[in-house]
Amino acid sequence: NYRKAIQLLQSSLEEGASRSRPVLSLLAHCSYQDEDYLRSAEIYEELIELCPSSEQYQLYYVQSLVKAESFIDASRAAVASKVLPSSPFFHRIKLLQAQAEMEQGLLSEAAATLTQCNEKDIDTVLS
Repeated sequence: NYRKAIQLLQSSLEEGASRSRPVLSLLAHCSYQDEDYLRSAEIYEELIELCPSSEQYQLYYVQSLVKAESFIDASRAAVASKVLPSSPFFHRIKLLQAQAEMEQGLLSEAAATLTQCNEKDIDTVLS
């Protein structure tokens, strides 16, 4: 049960436990699974501050913002991400960026973003 896990993790943080990466990472994941996407995004943002080189946290941050329908913030976060084109996470971040742009009605921007994706990938073709 994710809510029970969230309560336990939250109470450990409130009891003075340091805001450690493992506790925050579990809390962000549980919040996402519990469909509290804004809370998940807030925690992933904090994790990015703690671990700025983590491409996975950058991906999960953008993904949480998209799920929370915070499309402007998702677009900004995707553009600001430091994920390199050679990374396995780059393609997924760009797809999320294009989705956020489309949701904002920015169709030409979304099309331009999709040109940065692998044309042979089925996700790009379907977008």
